Amino acid sequence: MLLCTSHAALAHAAGPAVAAAQDQPAAPAAGQKDDVTWLPDVIVTATRRSTNVQEVPIAVSAIGGEALAARGITDPRQLSNLAPNLMVDQGLGGGQTHVSIRGQTSTSFALEASSPAALYLDDVYQVSQFGVGTQVFDLDRIEVLRGPQGTLFGKNTTAGSVNYFSAAPKFKDEGYITLDAAGGDYRRYSLEGMFNKAISDTLAVRASGRIDHRGSYVDNLYDGSKLGEYTSYNGRVIVAWRPTDDTQVSLKVYALKSNGDGPVYIARGYFGDPCSNPGVAGYFGCNASGQPSPISRDSRKTYSEVPTYEKWDNYGATLKIEQSLGDYVLTSITGAQSGHYKAATNDDGLGSDFFHSHQTGFQTQASQELRLATPVTKPLRAVLGLYYQYDRIRAVQGSLSTRSPQPDQYVQMNDGTSATSTSAAFGSVTFDVSKQFSLIGGLRYSHERKKASNFRALRLFNFANPGRVIDDRYFDMGYGLARYEPLLGDTFETFYGADTWNKLTWDATANYKPTDDLLIYAKIGTGFRSGGFFPAPAGSASEYVSLSPETVTSREIGFKSEWAGGRLRVNGDVYKADYKDMQIQTANQNTSGLGFSNASSASIKGAELEVEAALAERLILSTSVGYNKAVYNDYLTLVAGLPVNLSGNPLPYAPSWTSNVALSYSFPVGNGRDIGLRTDWSYRSKYAFDSFNVAVTQDPSRTIGNARITYGPETGTWELAAYVDNITDHDQRVFTFNQTYVAPTIYGPRRTWGVQANYRF
Repeated sequence: MLLCTSHAALAHAAGPAVAAAQDQPAAPAAGQKDDVTWLPDVIVTATRRSTNVQEVPIAVSAIGGEALAARGITDPRQLSNLAPNLMVDQGLGGGQTHVSIRGQTSTSFALEASSPAALYLDDVYQVSQFGVGTQVFDLDRIEVLRGPQGTLFGKNTTAGSVNYFSAAPKFKDEGYITLDAAGGDYRRYSLEGMFNKAISDTLAVRASGRIDHRGSYVDNLYDGSKLGEYTSYNGRVIVAWRPTDDTQVSLKVYALKSNGDGPVYIARGYFGDPCSNPGVAGYFGCNASGQPSPISRDSRKTYSEVPTYEKWDNYGATLKIEQSLGDYVLTSITGAQSGHYKAATNDDGLGSDFFHSHQTGFQTQASQELRLATPVTKPLRAVLGLYYQYDRIRAVQGSLSTRSPQPDQYVQMNDGTSATSTSAAFGSVTFDVSKQFSLIGGLRYSHERKKASNFRALRLFNFANPGRVIDDRYFDMGYGLARYEPLLGDTFETFYGADTWNKLTWDATANYKPTDDLLIYAKIGTGFRSGGFFPAPAGSASEYVSLSPETVTSREIGFKSEWAGGRLRVNGDVYKADYKDMQIQTANQNTSGLGFSNASSASIKGAELEVEAALAERLILSTSVGYNKAVYNDYLTLVAGLPVNLSGNPLPYAPSWTSNVALSYSFPVGNGRDIGLRTDWSYRSKYAFDSFNVAVTQDPSRTIGNARITYGPETGTWELAAYVDNITDHDQRVFTFNQTYVAPTIYGPRRTWGVQANYRF
C-alpha cells in the first residue's frame, strides 16, 4: 500500500537545493484539513531525482521514517505489507533478508548467490544480504521498486529493489529514546536511541543505535534445552557537512553484530518409511522395532542433537558528495564494507543425525558511482552515470552425518571463493514533447567479470563410536581460515572457473498527463543478472555447475491519480515479464544435496492496485491488492541424474494473490493529548518454496492482522503504545525444503503482544 510521509522527512535525499528547505514547517499530517490537500506529497528518488511519487512512471511504493515508527516496524518481515506482490521474510536464516517481488526471488542458499530483487543501503548495493534486516531503525524512508531495474540503479536486476535510506543529520539539536518489551510467542526487549547535534552552521552529526534481544521459544525435546534466542547490536553515525549552499557532503559509518541460536528447523513429520530402506535407515535412527527417531509436529518443539548457532557482523562506510554546478548536480557515492557469517544448523529437525551443516562466510565489497543530472526545468533533461563495484565472498560449508552406526558416514566440506567486478555506464533521457506528453529512454551497458574457485573434500569412514558429533575436529568453521586434515581414503576435488558477460539493457516509457492529477504511462524495459559457478551436488559426476546469465523483458501499463482535492489516491498497473535462463536452485527430491540449473523460459504477468484515502479528518484508509501468475514455460532439470520436466509449475515464493489493508484513526482526549488507533491486515494465497510444487513444500493461504493503540501529547514529545502482532495466532511457514523422507521447516512468529515507550527531546 502507498504510505505517506512529510516533505521534511524526505528532504535530505533530494540534494543540496531541496535539503536546504528541511527546517521549513512540515506538511500537515495525513488527514489533517488545510487549503491544499488532505494527503501530503510523497517524495522518492526512484528516478535518481527527488520527485513526487505521483509523477514517477514506475511501480514504486514508499513509507517514511515517521510512518515506520508509527506502525512499529522494526523487522524486515513486517515490510511485506508495504506493497502488492511483495514478500519479505528471514526464512533461510535469522540474519538474511529474503525478498520476493512479483514472484521473482533468489532460491539459493549459497552466500555468494546474487538476488534478482536487490537490496540497497543509502544507494549502495548489498552483495551479502546478511545483517541488512537489522538496519530498520532511524530511517528516512524505504522505497520498493517493482519490475526490472536495468538502467539507472547500481546493480542490474531483473525483479526490482528494496532501498533503505537512513535519516540524515539536521542542523538542530534533537533526539529520542524508545523502549520496547514484548511477550506472547516469545519474549523480546529492545532499546533504540538517536542523538542529533548541530556542531556549527555547516556541520551536523547524527548518531543512532538499536539493541534487540529475543528469548528462546522452541523446546528441544532431545535434551530439554530451549532454542531461538538472539541478541543484535546496531550502530550508525552520519556526519553532514555543507561548506556552501552548492555543496553537501555526508559520511556514514556503521557496524552491527548479532549472536544467536540460528534458524530452528522443525521436521513436521515423515513421508514414506525410511526404516524400510536399508541404505538410509541408520541415518534416521531406526530401532530394532523398525521405528525411526521421534519427530515433532508442533511448530514450537523440535529434536536437535547438534548445538546450533548463528553469528554475523557487518561494518562499513558510505561517502556521498553532491555538488551543484549551476543548474547541474554532480553526485558521487563511495561505499566500502565487510562482513562475516557463521552458523551451525540441524537441517533435518531430527534427533538422529541425518544431516547437519556448518557455514562460514567472509564478504568484502567496494563501489563507486558518479551521476550527473541536467537541469530539471528543461524540456530535455538527463541523468548520466558511471558505476563500478568489486566484491569477494569466501563461503565454507561443511555437511556432516555422524550419529548412525552405518558404515558409510560422511563429512563433506566445500571451500569456495567468488570474486566479481562490475562496471557500467548508464543514462536516462526525458523529453517533454508537450506539457501533457513526454518520452523517456534509458540505456545501460554492463560488464561483469566473475572468478570462482572451490575445494571439496569428501570423507567416508567407518563410525565406531555412535553418539559422538564430529565438527571442529575436521575443520575449523570460525571466522579465521578453514582447516582441513586429510586422511587416507579422502576424495578431493578442485575447480577454477572464470567468465565475462557483457549486456546492453534499455527501457522506453511514454507519459501522458491529461490533467494535473492523472498520469498514464506505458513502459517496456529489460534487465540482466550475470551467470555464476556453484559446487555440484554430492555424488554428481561433475564438480561444478555453470549458470548462464538471466535476462528479462518487461512490459507495463499503469496510472497514478488523485481525486477529491487530494483526499484520494488511486494507482494501478498491469504487467508481463518474459524471462530467459532464469537461475534456479532446488533441494533434490529423494536424494541429498542441491540442484542448480537454468529454466529455459518463464513468464510473470499480473495486475496491482493501490488506494489511499482520507475518509475523514484523522481517518486514513490504505489498501492494495496484487494478482500475479508466475510459471515456468520451459524447465527441464535433473534429479538424481534423471530428467524431470517442471514446465507449467508456478515459481517458488509466488502466491497468486496478495492483499493489504490498514486503517488508522486518531482523536483528541483533552489536555492537548491524542489517542491513536491502527490495525493492518495482510492476505496471501498459498505458494511453494521450491520449483517442484509438492504439498510438503507449500504454505497454505493465510491472513495475518496486527493492532496498535497509542497515547501521548499532540506535540509528540512522548508516547506510550500497546500492540498485538499476528492477532489470529497464525502458524506461518517461512521456509521449508524436501530432504528425503522429511521436510524440515522454519516457522515465523505467532501471536506476540507488547508495550512501547518513546521520548523525544
